[in-house]
Amino acid sequence: MHLRRVKTHKAATPLYLACEGHPLCVHHRDQSADAISVAAPIMRGKADGVACLRAGIAQCLLRRLCPSCATSAAPTPAEAAHFERHHMTVPATIKSPVGCADCGHSGYAGRLGVFEMTEIGETLRAAIDRGASEIEFTQIGLREDQTLISQARLEVAGGATSLAEALRVVGDGA
Repeated sequence: MHLRRVKTHKAATPLYLACEGHPLCVHHRDQSADAISVAAPIMRGKADGVACLRAGIAQCLLRRLCPSCATSAAPTPAEAAHFERHHMTVPATIKSPVGCADCGHSGYAGRLGVFEMTEIGETLRAAIDRGASEIEFTQIGLREDQTLISQARLEVAGGATSLAEALRVVGDGA
C-alpha cells in the first residue's frame, strides 16, 4: 500500500499514484468535500482520473476526558441550546475537564478520532464532472449526522470529550 500525505493541490503526484493502482492516498483537509474539491481538478487532467476517486475522508482528533477526574453536570442553557440547534437530544449530563495527577492536570488523557466520509457515487461524480462547488459536494454526499461536527457532538453526548474541546477542534457549524 502506498500512503503519502498531501498538503496542497500543487503536490499532485500522490493523487496520480492513487489512480495507478495504489489503494490509498491521504490528503489533509478539514472536510471530506474539501478533499474532493481539491483532488477533482487535478485528477480531471488524467485519463480515468475522476473515475478513480472513490471517497473523500476527513478526520480530527479530539482530546479524551480523563476518566479519573472528569465531572458531570446538567447542561447549561447555552449548551442545551447548542444541541437543540443541531436537532439533537440534549444529554442529561455533559462532562467537563478538571485536572488531576493522572492526566498531568490537563483534564484530558488520550485522544479519540472523529471521521467524515463522502463516498463518490454516480450523482457526486456527475457533480464533479460539471465542476460543482464544495458546498454542492457536501449537500449531495453527506447527511447532517455524518459530518465531523455531528460526530464530535455525539462524542460530547456520550461523555468522551467536552463540548469546549469539540468546538475548539471542529467548530460549531451553525
